[in-house]
Amino acid sequence: MLNNNKKGIAMIITLILVLAGVLTLGILKDKNSKDDNQDNYSANIEETKTAETEETAETEETAESEDVKENPQTETEEDVSAFYKKLKNKEAVKVLILGDGLALSQGSTSNNGVWDSGVSNLIKNTYGNAVEMVSLAQARATISVGLSVVNQIKIEDYDLIITCFGHNDNTAAVNINDFEKTYSEMITQIKEKSPKATILPILPSTLALDNNYRKKIQEVATENSLTCVDTKTAFVNSGLTDAKLLNGTLPNDTGYQLYTQTVGETIKTAMK
Repeated sequence: MLNNNKKGIAMIITLILVLAGVLTLGILKDKNSKDDNQDNYSANIEETKTAETEETAETEETAESEDVKENPQTETEEDVSAFYKKLKNKEAVKVLILGDGLALSQGSTSNNGVWDSGVSNLIKNTYGNAVEMVSLAQARATISVGLSVVNQIKIEDYDLIITCFGHNDNTAAVNINDFEKTYSEMITQIKEKSPKATILPILPSTLALDNNYRKKIQEVATENSLTCVDTKTAFVNSGLTDAKLLNGTLPNDTGYQLYTQTVGETIKTAMK
């Protein structure tokens, strides 16, 4: 009987030990599982953060790309005419002068007063370019003569075309509307025949600031996006008296040197 009791007790103890072992193993497995789940969760969080960061960066990059497409940067070099490109690259340039007696420097008394030659030398000395200067100006020419010359000659090869009309039209009292129409047609013909050329219309020094012919030249220039060479304003702002600038009603050597300087300043401004 005693032996049976001992066996019973031993069996109970064994069962208790087995149960304790099973419980301990279960707890350890549960802990490991939780640890694994925590590791997986942390890994998933990091992957999600990384993915979100990459997605955000990609979105921002795409947005920037779209913004560039919608707002392209202006290529200033493409906006510069062939003449100014050649100046920058020190290539030879061809210059054409169209105009009246002012374009011929009538009133000058020496070579120092020949302003078209002055412009040629200014370009050579300032920018280092070789210059071929051609003048088809005619004494007493009106704007109708200018249009006729443009229609008759080949001007496709010129890089810079300077027009100087209005003095004789004003003197001859050419109908102001006819003047405007013919001046506009001349500019149109020049642009069509020589689309890459830079055109610089001169506002003659002999036309007052409120002169109607001067105003029409300015209007035509504005309509065609052209910059005028304002020699009259240059005379006014020079601080010199008419006696220092004029030979009668026409510019003298000093006056024509202002023509050269004003053309040079107009070119310099466009080069910036």
